[in-house]
Amino acid sequence: RLDDARALVDLGQAIDWLKLQPNAGGPVGTVGFCMGGNFVLLLAAEREDLASVCYYGFPAGGPLPMKVPAPLAVADRIHGPLLGFWGDQDTGVGMENVERLATALRARGVDFEHTVYPGLGHGFLAASGLDPGHEAYRAACESWTRTIEFYRRHLEEPA
Repeated sequence: RLDDARALVDLGQAIDWLKLQPNAGGPVGTVGFCMGGNFVLLLAAEREDLASVCYYGFPAGGPLPMKVPAPLAVADRIHGPLLGFWGDQDTGVGMENVERLATALRARGVDFEHTVYPGLGHGFLAASGLDPGHEAYRAACESWTRTIEFYRRHLEEPA
């Protein structure tokens, strides 16, 4: 079973190690999917040296009890730049929670962009199966293209 608190420590140490590498410069890019999206949001609350992308994280906390705070509980400390993607049919996340997060970040002037794709649920990137006929395919391609563009804008030396 994953120890959430330990995972956050490990991720922070991995970021510290990356920043010590000879060609490292500027922020470190992070991306997380589902619970990994929570970790990205929580890391952004602890650090100012990241460019973070969150795919369908749970702003109000995950479906299972966690030993770490919900991202909404630390929204007053989250730093940007931050890019997020959700599907409006993701009932586990709840779009009201996404909007609460967006409102909290915008009120503080955080560099935060997000897109909610209509008709799509949780895990839409994987659900597309990269099948052009699947309803999630367009959102998968668009969100991934935007992720790459986001990193090009915010990372000095993409790794």
